[in-house]
Amino acid sequence: MKIHVSLLAVIFILCAAVSAAQPSTHDVVFLKNGGIVRGNIIEIMPEKSIKIETADGSIFVYQMSEIDKINKESAQADESGKGASFSFFGGPAATTGNFEAEGGTTFPAWINNILNSGPLQNPGFPGTGCAREGVAAGLQFCTGGAVGWVINAVYARNNLSHNPDWTDPTSQSVSLETDKWTSLLVLTGITIGTNNSSPVNFFVAPLVGAIYATSPNITATISESGTTNIIKLESAPSTALVYGGELEFTFWRHLVLGVRYIYSEPKYDIPYTTTMGASSQSGRISHTQSTSLVLPYIGFSF
Repeated sequence: MKIHVSLLAVIFILCAAVSAAQPSTHDVVFLKNGGIVRGNIIEIMPEKSIKIETADGSIFVYQMSEIDKINKESAQADESGKGASFSFFGGPAATTGNFEAEGGTTFPAWINNILNSGPLQNPGFPGTGCAREGVAAGLQFCTGGAVGWVINAVYARNNLSHNPDWTDPTSQSVSLETDKWTSLLVLTGITIGTNNSSPVNFFVAPLVGAIYATSPNITATISESGTTNIIKLESAPSTALVYGGELEFTFWRHLVLGVRYIYSEPKYDIPYTTTMGASSQSGRISHTQSTSLVLPYIGFSF
């Protein structure tokens, strides 16, 4: 931790020194493709090309045929375009997880057959029943600067795994009613990347945060020899720590494309009821849901 703090202090001092050394005016290059590049022109080849150095030290070379015009502006005007940004986004949510019981506790046989070897198992991975594809959306705030800070909130809904090829070996008829896994994530991290006036900027950020999730309601109705048996798993909430990372690209300061990856292990305490003919049984099962979310997204920043 001391090493990280010292490194951040050094970066801050260097940034302050570079900022103090900036001239009072900057060159502004307007490109024919709509891009705007601010910095200091360090080389001109008449009727051929220019070389410009931006505030973060990046050097770009542009052919004269790419340039619409070149102006001068004050450094204060340049800084006005480098503030914090707010964005909203959405995209698919891919996830994995299991119904494996924890702490030596096991599901009753009927429930276990439905989850871990029956119609809710993950196809290709016997012994697991898990969340599948879904959708996610959210909001994000990001500070300016080559080194900054990001915080975002993401809401995801994922379908329950279903094996369409499953057939009951005892020829029982099984009907299922389920809803979705839901996840609310709050994530934050330190960003490292570019934040200049070029058409494309990016950042990467390690993320930490918290998840509030709910398991789905599941009702399985099993008909066999004129007898109807019902298994019900009720929805249960859980909270847990989350960690992961984010990569984001911003095009022309407004169009946002990126991807997040997060991992968490929320533990659920799920109430269940089994009705077998005239008899019934109820209880609670605790298990940990291994949750890996891959969240590609597109959004708008302003």
